[in-house]
Amino acid sequence: ARAQIPFVFDPDVARGSELDAMTRDIVLRVPAGVDVIATGEKVSERSDGTSTVSTWTIDHPLSRDLGMYVFAGKLGLQPIPGRAIPTTFVFPTPQLPVDDRLMSWSSGVLDFVEKVGGGPLPFQRSMTLVRLPANVGDPGTATFGMTLLSDTYARAGDLMHEETWAHENSHLFWGIVVPETSSDESRLMSEGLAVLSELDYTWSHHFASMDR
Repeated sequence: ARAQIPFVFDPDVARGSELDAMTRDIVLRVPAGVDVIATGEKVSERSDGTSTVSTWTIDHPLSRDLGMYVFAGKLGLQPIPGRAIPTTFVFPTPQLPVDDRLMSWSSGVLDFVEKVGGGPLPFQRSMTLVRLPANVGDPGTATFGMTLLSDTYARAGDLMHEETWAHENSHLFWGIVVPETSSDESRLMSEGLAVLSELDYTWSHHFASMDR
């Protein structure tokens, strides 16, 4: 919620300058045994047996159009293998077959995003990938060091679901690393290039033997 997380808003220039250069450190305290994740890179976590304190950082400019998320409770947390940077897949328990599919796609999707971007994503401490349940009502997005996607997209079948997962994760580059200064004027630099990236991903992983 923006009432709880620092966020700059200028009512006189509501959409004239959407790139917020402010950095943020988010410190969260929860009862011991409660899982918590937040937008940003995870810097530290400590527990005294009664409570757990974690610190998350956003140390680059962030578009004002992007959401900031905190999830706490009993969360499913699984590491994504094959990633140099610790990458965690987060899901509402219990674990479902859709979670296994998303995890199996994630390393290949992120490798492809980095190939398109010409190098590693700049999140050096951690990355978080989140499967949102349909009843949350949020279709998904990408924000700083975090990708989120509603499980409603699974209804389209595995191929389209995987392609949508590639689309959303490509926004870690097209939209986060390369931010929009104004969504009205530079939509091509985020949504347009994310669409091209998802199509390139699907072709290279499933139809590379076919003439494009």
